[in-house]
Amino acid sequence: MKRFLLSLSLLIAASLPWDCLALPAASAIPKETRTITDSRGRHVEVPSTTKRIALNHVSISEALKILGCWDRVVARDHHTTDSLVFDNLQDVPVITLQSGGPYSLNHELVIETAPDLFLCADISMGGFDEMEAKLSPGIPVFVVELNRISTLEENMELLGKVLGKEKEARAFTRWNRSLVRRITDRTGTLDDSRKQRYLFKTGWGQYDDIMTFTNDFEGIKERNRIIGGINVAADIRATGGWVQSVNPEWLAAQNIDVIICGEPVRNGYGAHVSDTGIVATQRQNFMKLPYVAVTHAAQTGRVHMISGEFFGTARITVANAYLAKWLHPKLFEDLNPQDVFQDYLHRFLNTDINLKETGVFTYPES
Repeated sequence: MKRFLLSLSLLIAASLPWDCLALPAASAIPKETRTITDSRGRHVEVPSTTKRIALNHVSISEALKILGCWDRVVARDHHTTDSLVFDNLQDVPVITLQSGGPYSLNHELVIETAPDLFLCADISMGGFDEMEAKLSPGIPVFVVELNRISTLEENMELLGKVLGKEKEARAFTRWNRSLVRRITDRTGTLDDSRKQRYLFKTGWGQYDDIMTFTNDFEGIKERNRIIGGINVAADIRATGGWVQSVNPEWLAAQNIDVIICGEPVRNGYGAHVSDTGIVATQRQNFMKLPYVAVTHAAQTGRVHMISGEFFGTARITVANAYLAKWLHPKLFEDLNPQDVFQDYLHRFLNTDINLKETGVFTYPES
């Protein structure tokens, strides 16, 4: 009889949907919780003590490193890849799907890792509700908006509250605020005639793949204000402010002082990279394009390459230090952005990376 009952129970278990079986694993032991409002205004019951974290965006990985909580991560996104910054990366499974957006997950793998909390970036894309429905109620989903200039400090402190790292969060926001002030104390005095006209190039990684953003794109107006720049693509007609293909004739006709290239360059950037050759070739090929070569920026050599890792994470203010220096080298003669970045790497990411010895993040050097 006992053998029959055991066989029957296994048969019933096998016939149940996988999520019915796996979901309780993340919440089998009742935990003390507290209610905290996330960046979307959702009231979320989060564990009083969070020991196992899953996440879907590199901005959260960076923030957890800053707060000293990276060792709690049990599942990550596929853009968190720098093993010199993130310890034991090979032991943390990837749960985001490369073919989809940040809300496209391997839900079965998420549940297998049994997180106490799922930290989710607030990205303007569809799919959030469907993702949350598949994780709840077993795994609470808490949204933080760490990928934008205007919300970075507030959300870093919010995350510090959730994880019991308020002191570390405040230390970062004080540093970040001080750096912003150091830049804007100078750029804030510039009238439009002294501001530099710039084009920000992005794309999928090819030198002749030119995309950009208008001022309607999230964060661009704030960037313009901080760095003392005028976006030459400010008024191009584009859905949501994302210009998916820049017209070559339009580009050739623009008065551009500086071009910033922030697209990904395969094997070109990272703490583990020591040779600037790949990025240098990308820059050279871009500058040779006929409709780029005629611009003032290309003719004066003011075309700068910067890793996309700086954008959409807490490094954004470091990026703005580079941009401000490139736009106004005399105004920021005493500012060395590499020193700023080095300080950030040591103080907040707790790495022993020496930028004078390794790492390619910008080109040419400021």
